[in-house]
Amino acid sequence: MSKKAKKGIKILNSTIIFVDNFNFILKKIVKLYLKILNSHFYFFIIKDRIFISPRYINLFTKRCWGTYFSLIKNIFYGINKKFEKIIVLIGIEFNVTKKNNNLIFSLGYSKDINLLLPKFIKVILKSNKHIKLYSFYKNLLGNFCSKILSLKKYNLYKDKGIKFLNEKKNIKDRRKK
Repeated sequence: MSKKAKKGIKILNSTIIFVDNFNFILKKIVKLYLKILNSHFYFFIIKDRIFISPRYINLFTKRCWGTYFSLIKNIFYGINKKFEKIIVLIGIEFNVTKKNNNLIFSLGYSKDINLLLPKFIKVILKSNKHIKLYSFYKNLLGNFCSKILSLKKYNLYKDKGIKFLNEKKNIKDRRKK
């Protein structure tokens, strides 16, 4: 048994949970995400904690027990306090705009790059250089951010590209010994 899964996930009072046939539903949005988990695991609530247990124990469920626990814990955290990431575009010709459900990047290429926003991610543009992303799915937010960062990698020496707001990278020493 996973060490984390023994402790369970603490439920805050503000979280709305519906329990039926060993499945739980957090609001209606998370129901889609938990269908994968429901085939191998079941959930039960004791006092103010949710516990996860496999329906049957085999090699697959032993490996995935802790992973699924972490995913569900992140969902609970994300519903109460959303995950946020801030991305900055550095460079004179770099900017971003939002039209409907698309982010349009001008990165100095011959054509603009359109990115379709996923369903569960909210975007706030502070300026045409700062993007604030919110979601209650930590892993989906991270995947989308990495897709944005891969459009134009940050070049430390030219100080151009796309990076997270507080990301620090070190410059290598050029001295020969």
